[in-house]
Amino acid sequence: MNCGHNRALSLILLGTLSFSSLADSLTSRVENLYDHALTKELKDEIKDLSKRNQLATGRPAFCPLNNTATYQKTVESLKSIVAVFQDDCFDGNKALIDELLTSSKTLEEELNKMAKETGKDPVSSSSTTEEESQIEVNGIPFSQFMNGINVLFSDNKCTNLSKTPLLERSADIIQTFSQFGLYSASGVIVAYGGLAVSSILRFISNIFDKRFEFENESDIETFIKLNCAYYDVRNQVKSLEIFDIDTGVHHEDLKIASDLSNQIKTKLKTLEEDKKKVLEIISKEQTNSINSVDKDLEKLISPIYEKIKSPIGDQPGKSAVYQQAEIIGELSYSVDILVSKLNPYITASSGPERFLNILFKKQLEKLYAPEELMEFSVKDFNDLFLKDLASSFKRVLDTIAKKKENVKEKFDENNELFVFSQIISYKDIRDYVDGKDFKKKEEELKGAQKVVDDIAARLKAIIAKKEYTSDDSKDGGIREIIKSLDTVRNFVYGKYGKQFIEKMRDLSRSQNKNFNEYYKNIEENYLSNGTIADKDSLYEDKILNACVDANTGREIWVYSQKLSELGYDFLSTNSDIFGDPDNSDRKKIKAHNDSAILARRIMSARESGSPVKFYGKTMTIDEAEKYLEEEYGAVGIRKDYLGPVMMNVVSNRQKALKLQELIKTYNCESLSPFPR
Repeated sequence: MNCGHNRALSLILLGTLSFSSLADSLTSRVENLYDHALTKELKDEIKDLSKRNQLATGRPAFCPLNNTATYQKTVESLKSIVAVFQDDCFDGNKALIDELLTSSKTLEEELNKMAKETGKDPVSSSSTTEEESQIEVNGIPFSQFMNGINVLFSDNKCTNLSKTPLLERSADIIQTFSQFGLYSASGVIVAYGGLAVSSILRFISNIFDKRFEFENESDIETFIKLNCAYYDVRNQVKSLEIFDIDTGVHHEDLKIASDLSNQIKTKLKTLEEDKKKVLEIISKEQTNSINSVDKDLEKLISPIYEKIKSPIGDQPGKSAVYQQAEIIGELSYSVDILVSKLNPYITASSGPERFLNILFKKQLEKLYAPEELMEFSVKDFNDLFLKDLASSFKRVLDTIAKKKENVKEKFDENNELFVFSQIISYKDIRDYVDGKDFKKKEEELKGAQKVVDDIAARLKAIIAKKEYTSDDSKDGGIREIIKSLDTVRNFVYGKYGKQFIEKMRDLSRSQNKNFNEYYKNIEENYLSNGTIADKDSLYEDKILNACVDANTGREIWVYSQKLSELGYDFLSTNSDIFGDPDNSDRKKIKAHNDSAILARRIMSARESGSPVKFYGKTMTIDEAEKYLEEEYGAVGIRKDYLGPVMMNVVSNRQKALKLQELIKTYNCESLSPFPR
């Protein structure tokens, strides 16, 4: 007796401990999910490391990254350039033609490989590791190709060569290959060495040295491509770390970066594991809870229902009467347990269902007299007993299914945990894991991981450099790189940079003036104190005219804004080379740069309401606008810079929006002067 009691108590305690252990495991994992993944201490360490090791800034939006179409276009440019040179420009120099053709073929293969990789499904390609996805492009064939066309371009031996198409095609090639080393859309990393970098810079320098007049769209587009290429190459040079000299601090920071990276990886792994395990535990609990609903009753009646749900009839080797006896025998044997299990269900029922269940019970009680049931004909047995009994069993099973569905729907709300001194439901947990706060936590960890790993890669590049050794194509061309960087810098931060920025300023100002004239005409004809004239007060042709003018005016404003933005983008892209000016061209560019910076800060201050800070001055918005106009906005005098033009364009934004409102009000998109 005591032994039995002790055994039962042990089983109870074992079950309690098992449940308690599961609850504790779930609680601790949920606490980890809600806890701050990146601690303040860890953030501070990453911040300190980042301050000591500044990474390159982001790539400007107006320099698009390469894609499959770009690579294919570059292949065509390669072929067209080679065809021109091969046909007309070699002047019997067989060695040069052979080298150019060979290197061109190699580059075509590399570009086709890039197109294939970029065209992959991003999901599948992103799953590869950095080592697997890195494609190494030998700098030698590229530098051979660039040097070849550079020589021919410089010697001017081509009688049929049109410089404009050559410049456009060369810019395509240069812009594409200058991006090698950046992440492509598919996650592929492309890398090359110093020889390729120096050959790109040399050819950019040579193109700049020839001419740029900015009198047509082709010149502007080519200059933008070359400027983007120059920006990318500067980042390539930074990634080669040729100007950084390693010190003990670099070695110490690499150790810190590696340690931080491991810590973040562990946190990310733990976070993902806890998320997976929490959802698994909750799902398992939910499944167990659903399955436990009237478990014994369902287990008892389900197989019986399967046997009696269809009327009986004669079958080969088994008569209907035999089946009748078989069913009555099995049900009579189980009648006591059926009644005892169904009694609570029947008692708990109410309404019309209760009456049906009373009849159900009477049918069950007939099983206490099996001989009487055997006296039924097969037809009567089916119609007067079996059919009703099967319907009642089906009703019970349907009720159990509804109860299970209810448990499933309410499970997350009805189950709770005590976490961080507060009660939270399973629903709260699921919503949190699927919500933006948890995603932000994951992205924060991944972002920190990338920053630390990028710093580690930079430090490794600095430490890995060898001094006073023979270098290969990865480290070679350093002298050429430094020389060419300085040469191209003189063009960008000099004659052509000044011409480009002033061309964008003039074009933008001209289009903004054009916009004002269009708006004035619309204002006189279709606006009254800023209110759009009622559509019903205008005849159809006048509405059509208003739509044409409004659409044209809006397009002009967008064009004006994009022109000034091109100038701004050029300045922001090259701001790292605009130091103290030492000649008139550089002084102009520097003034344009400063005016653009001040204009942009005024725009930001308008949104935030904060004061404007500029060269040690702290000004209100009105003071800053006045300062900008006085220092940088005197049209027709020397002080005529981009910043005031940007402000004038932005000041017309509300007018452009008014035109957009008119287009919508008059339903311009659906109007036509011709009957449909």
